[in-house]
Amino acid sequence: MDPPLLSERQAAARLNARPDTLRRWRTQGRGPAHIRLGRLVRYRPTDVETFIESRRCPDRSDRSPVDLETESTAPEGAMRARSRTGSGAGT
Repeated sequence: MDPPLLSERQAAARLNARPDTLRRWRTQGRGPAHIRLGRLVRYRPTDVETFIESRRCPDRSDRSPVDLETESTAPEGAMRARSRTGSGAGT
């Protein structure tokens, strides 16, 4: 048998978010998959977990020093350095 469905409040607690955030995500077509039962909104625990996993960022701690060196010389790093020095229009 499937685990019981989560209420909006329970799903929000699992995501460490406010119920208002889940409502906004639903209107934007974002957030975990949900089920409408009349006016009630419910979430499957597996859908909430799937949503969490889909937002997981890759572990970057296993990069080699070469990867880190390449990243620090990337053009966007240069752009940040240039913006800090104030080299722009009017200087």
